[in-house]
Amino acid sequence: VRYLGNRATGMQGVALARAALERGASVRLLLGSGTAVPPYGVETTLATTAREMQDALRSVTDGCDALIMNAAVGDFRPAATSASKIKRREGVPRIEFAENPSLIGSLEGDFVRVAFAAETENHEANARAKLDELRLDAIVVNDISAPDRGFAAPTNAVTMLTRAGDKQEVALQSKDGIARVVLDLVQELLKSRQSSKGSLRTS
Repeated sequence: VRYLGNRATGMQGVALARAALERGASVRLLLGSGTAVPPYGVETTLATTAREMQDALRSVTDGCDALIMNAAVGDFRPAATSASKIKRREGVPRIEFAENPSLIGSLEGDFVRVAFAAETENHEANARAKLDELRLDAIVVNDISAPDRGFAAPTNAVTMLTRAGDKQEVALQSKDGIARVVLDLVQELLKSRQSSKGSLRTS
């Protein structure tokens, strides 16, 4: 009857899946409880909680070349739920929280890892800390305090940071446009990784 959540719709994740499919990739889409409709031809798995998503990630990333983690998963969840509606006459409830798992941080596997970071302040500093903490190849930062980007907005503007120290500002545009720019970065990261592995084999 009542739940704690956010305004994420899944539009950006679906746009990323569509952009990858258009480039000829074999796409597996893990979709949360948003309202966006997955593109035709994409293998889609649904998850409604952070723990369900964590379990599903292990299978959908098996054998993958790259993971783009765009899901707006909360850092915390209510420690307990009620099977019945909590009534006003029972007084204001006290809600205790438990920490959700770090989804991308718990994954094993040798693949390119790109994550989105929804921030409201100290955007770049917070994002660079996540780059190191979560062993990411790149992070895509968006300011969710602005009404015209992120979550339920049809548009987005992001800053892309890489582990190598590169930074790219991407101006406000459609989420399909953002997806294409992110896919450009993923392709560059894949090429760099393949070149690095080739150098190791020939040295």
